[in-house]
Amino acid sequence: MNKIPMSAVLLCVLALACGGSPASPQPVPTESPPAATPNVSPRPVTSPSAAPTSTAGGDRISHPTGASDVILQYEMGGGFVPLEAIITQVPQFTLYGDGTVIWVSQEGGVRVGLSGGTLPPLVEGTMDDEAIQALLRFALGQGRLAGARDHYAQDTCADCPTTTFRLHADGLQKVVTIDALGEVNEGPDALDRNGFNLLAQTLGAFDEQARNGVAGEVSHYDPAFYRVVLSEAQEGMGDFGAWPWPELALADFEPWEAGWQRRAVLTRDEVAQVADVPNGGVAAVLVEDPEGGLWTVGARALLPHEMEEAGR
Repeated sequence: MNKIPMSAVLLCVLALACGGSPASPQPVPTESPPAATPNVSPRPVTSPSAAPTSTAGGDRISHPTGASDVILQYEMGGGFVPLEAIITQVPQFTLYGDGTVIWVSQEGGVRVGLSGGTLPPLVEGTMDDEAIQALLRFALGQGRLAGARDHYAQDTCADCPTTTFRLHADGLQKVVTIDALGEVNEGPDALDRNGFNLLAQTLGAFDEQARNGVAGEVSHYDPAFYRVVLSEAQEGMGDFGAWPWPELALADFEPWEAGWQRRAVLTRDEVAQVADVPNGGVAAVLVEDPEGGLWTVGARALLPHEMEEAGR
């Protein structure tokens, strides 16, 4: 399959979702965009992947409107990655019912892998109702979520990551997981997989859409709470710093993952004792607890719905 230039996809995707055409995109492009959906045009198929129909028209798509109601989320992770990447994994894009949108910016930050390295920052903005409707129409239609089943498995790439979409709109509430998206896009689910891949590319590179004004005024996401995970470490991994929380004991971190990890929800100020805040996450900070135990610290920001679920 030919790879679609992301700049072209991002510049025309919302116009297409609102009923435009590739030949006459509404945003002013910097280059002539190709059609946004090669290889995913509806055509008769015999696979279980039915073409979505519930949002083909121009009617408004219903969705929850609360500030902690997730109406569309994209997350990609897992596979053959360092432990630090799993600990600090955060959804790449989350849209809430009130229009708040939080995404992982690719414009800055250090990838996981360095001791104490930070992840790309989380940023937030606000989408108006017209933009929300356009994005939901795209996700349900060309993005293939309307007719998607719960899981799309594959058996050719054991180490490939898993992609997850969460949707609560148009009377639907579903979680769709796709194994090896972008790596395995052929076979009976090709229509769905190519649609999911287009949606993932669009949401995963939301910076460019934000530069075009879709998310209003953009700022760093600065939450009150972070999830912090301690993982058992060994000598020789690097220089271990002193325990950073004089007001916290190891017992304040609940055992997790069969006891070799511990976790807790800490405040912004507590996380600031091991890393600059706000941040999209910090990995592999080496510390020694007051009893001589060695740990790596991983932290990532909690999203609004996660804070509500944690009672914060």
